[in-house]
Amino acid sequence: MPSKTGSCTVWAFSIREQLVSTAFTKRQQMLSPDQYEIVDVRMLRGVRRAMLFPKAILQAEFAANREVLDNKRERWRGKRVAKKAPTRARNE
Repeated sequence: MPSKTGSCTVWAFSIREQLVSTAFTKRQQMLSPDQYEIVDVRMLRGVRRAMLFPKAILQAEFAANREVLDNKRERWRGKRVAKKAPTRARNE
């Protein structure tokens, strides 16, 4: 979730003191310790852990995913055009 300070937040969800947030553990494994900060956030139901990391990391991931999707779309368009081969009924 983007914030006004130029960093993104991933919340850690826990049930009975066990971490169950896959997004949190995924980010923690992907990033080096100097790229993120883990903070405790006071909420109505107690204290939650949150990970703060730069927005630039998230924006780079979105750009890379966008390029991959664009390439896939081009391949799909090519396959659709190849399927629409001219038939005798269309030419007459």
